[in-house]
Amino acid sequence: MRPARIAAPDDTARRALAIPFRHGSARRVVVAELGALSAGDQPLLSVLEQMTVPSGETAAPRDDLPSLPVEPVIVMLAVCGPVRSRILEAGRRRGWPVHAVGRLPDLYEFLSSQMPDIVVVDSDEIADAAHALHRIHHVARDLQVVVIGSSERLPSEAAPLVDTLIPHDAGEPEIFAALKRASREIPRSRTAKLARSQHAAVQDIERITAPDRLAQFAAQRAAEIMGGWAGVVLLSESGAAYRAEQPAFGGAILSSIPSGFLNDVPIFCGTIDAEFLSEVFDNVRQQQALMELAPVSGALLPITLGSHRLGVMLAVSRDRGASDEAFVAAETLANAVGHRFANLTSSARQIPEFERRGSWTRWCHDMLEITVYCSAACTLPWRYRPLPESRGLLTVGVPDEPATFRRFEQV
Repeated sequence: MRPARIAAPDDTARRALAIPFRHGSARRVVVAELGALSAGDQPLLSVLEQMTVPSGETAAPRDDLPSLPVEPVIVMLAVCGPVRSRILEAGRRRGWPVHAVGRLPDLYEFLSSQMPDIVVVDSDEIADAAHALHRIHHVARDLQVVVIGSSERLPSEAAPLVDTLIPHDAGEPEIFAALKRASREIPRSRTAKLARSQHAAVQDIERITAPDRLAQFAAQRAAEIMGGWAGVVLLSESGAAYRAEQPAFGGAILSSIPSGFLNDVPIFCGTIDAEFLSEVFDNVRQQQALMELAPVSGALLPITLGSHRLGVMLAVSRDRGASDEAFVAAETLANAVGHRFANLTSSARQIPEFERRGSWTRWCHDMLEITVYCSAACTLPWRYRPLPESRGLLTVGVPDEPATFRRFEQV
């Protein structure tokens, strides 16, 4: 298949370049009309006509798999029916997911489960649009805000909170153009949000004092960064393992340590495939358990410090592909977790362990039950002496001299 110059049947003066493509059994032709050509353009077209366009194959297409690079997620707040239909059609043209909520509390609930990129607000359907915009900016200041309505309904103090304003009677092409402009700002806003979140996470990690809590926090933050699920395994030199998965889906996916624990470098995969799964798990059941989450992108991050292997972090996105910034943030998180875990385990090694070899002694005195454990290395003398009238005296570290206790027996 090669490009070729063609002429219009009714006007031979109009010429175009036809470029054929083939993907599997589907065939397509792209036609680009040619304008006035100079003498220097002719050699270029001649070269293009000699090039063979290779055919392509689409591997395991999925209807629910968003295209990469990452597409925006749009949520509508209190948008009326006609405008909602036009927004849905604009989203359908590019395959952008569009959600709808009716009230601010519904938007808060939506934000608790996932973070959209663009919020479309119908100012004509909200009693206090300025208040709604202030609340949106307070809970999610990185959202691109598109307002459907007129500027007369918005007070001047709310204007800085609006990124794009389009009239209520705007058609589908105008709405599509506005959403497209807003989507161009998404990489910048996502980067800023990740940077702030990453800085806060590193500070929080330094305040964690327990390895199991560190694993839980790392899994939760990695899941938020990737927009899906994450699992973390931390291993101390004593052999203790600290595992965490967030959010939990039935049985544990990291039921055993992933084979990727032995990797020296992270693995990032924009679209999870069989090669990525084989790098992560040797166990087929674990591969199947991970695929039940319907993951899109994935990251396998060994947690190391110098030459010491401290654990592994596995994180996947679910609703959409992960951005490059998300991969970088996940790697930074893994490095911070490694440093903190090394500090925690090294501090634990400096604490003397309790001697567990020894003997237990148990006896009863009237209604009193006494149990004493004495380790083999204990040198402190101790003794319990029953006294008259159901009394007793327990001494620890006092020499066992009868003269010392005679006066207690005479009381």
